[in-house]
Amino acid sequence: MKNLIFCLMISVCSLNAQNATDSLTAVFELIAKETHVPGFAVAVVNKDKIIYKNGFGFADIESKRPYTTETIQNIGSTSKTVIGLALMKLVDQGKLDLDANINEILPFKVVHPRFPNEPITVRHVAAHTSGIKDSKYYDNSYVLYKPKANAAKHLNFFQRLYFKKLKKNKKESIQSFLQKYLLVDGAYYHKKNFGKTKPGTQYEYTNVGATLGAMIVEVVADEPFEVFTKREFFDPIKMSSTSWSLDEVDLQQHATLYLPKKPRQLPLYSLTTFPDGGLITNVDNLSLYMMELLRGSRGEPSILSKTAFDEMLKNQVPIIGDPADQNTYGIFWNVLDNGYKGHTGSDPGANSIMFFHPENNIGLLMIINMDMDGNKRTIETSTSIWTKLNKYALKFSEKEK
Repeated sequence: MKNLIFCLMISVCSLNAQNATDSLTAVFELIAKETHVPGFAVAVVNKDKIIYKNGFGFADIESKRPYTTETIQNIGSTSKTVIGLALMKLVDQGKLDLDANINEILPFKVVHPRFPNEPITVRHVAAHTSGIKDSKYYDNSYVLYKPKANAAKHLNFFQRLYFKKLKKNKKESIQSFLQKYLLVDGAYYHKKNFGKTKPGTQYEYTNVGATLGAMIVEVVADEPFEVFTKREFFDPIKMSSTSWSLDEVDLQQHATLYLPKKPRQLPLYSLTTFPDGGLITNVDNLSLYMMELLRGSRGEPSILSKTAFDEMLKNQVPIIGDPADQNTYGIFWNVLDNGYKGHTGSDPGANSIMFFHPENNIGLLMIINMDMDGNKRTIETSTSIWTKLNKYALKFSEKEK
């Protein structure tokens, strides 16, 4: 009788889980049908398996090509998590000290103009407390990919002006861009490239600072950032559709990117500062990535030691005043009070969210081929997708079992 009761309980639980999955799929199908968001893909994982994954809407509206979990696109600043892993890998290897002065590592000297005698450490760079800021010169890092004469024909007047400016930008090395931006005699240098607070004292999010973190990886590892991260992370995790370059991916699988409102189709672009937001990947590969992160952060054998994971995923930002009003950030990872670790990403035509909870053994992610750009309808749709995905994920967290 006990065995019969047990079997009945298992059957009921399985049925409830299937109902929840079917219901979630139906909700997302409705969102894809009734909103102006072109396409999106989502996933929920634990350390051992993918619990749910699916794609909805269109990777390309004109051809009606569906958006699937295999559809690739750039994911914006969620890419920065890889810089965090790379820095901690070098720490694991005994090659890097997070509290080292960056001027003892870099082939050029970075000086905060308002605090010239204050050292900037690797930890400051990784926690966005270096004092480096993004200014208008950061736009010079965006480069159109094989631009055509009519590449921006779908854009409005002001958007065409912006992409006309980008068309003039030329791809250069990370080091070349950073020297132009950070050195006094550089073409992009300005005091506004730096904040008003002393290094190590205040969080100020910066893409240029993140790229400097990737530069540190290149110098210490003595090889290009893309080579190091492929060997140490993408290959072991089997992220076969992931790359930092459009030249290395199947463009037939790449989503068309759209600006909100109409929506308007964007030409493809790349980034000179590619580590800060230029990772090209898909939900299938990021699901494997999150599973690896869950295993490693829970102490199982992984791409980093447990000590390195703990350091990477703890807050590195000084708490001054009311903690509720503070940003908490690890080594290029958002560290939330509710236990979730992850990152968000947004670039023209692209939006992504990825968070995992080590204690609860759950992770979830979303990729959309449209940016938010302050558009109320798009933000509401993105929020709705994420809220429903999170509610579903909680049913499968360890605390809920």
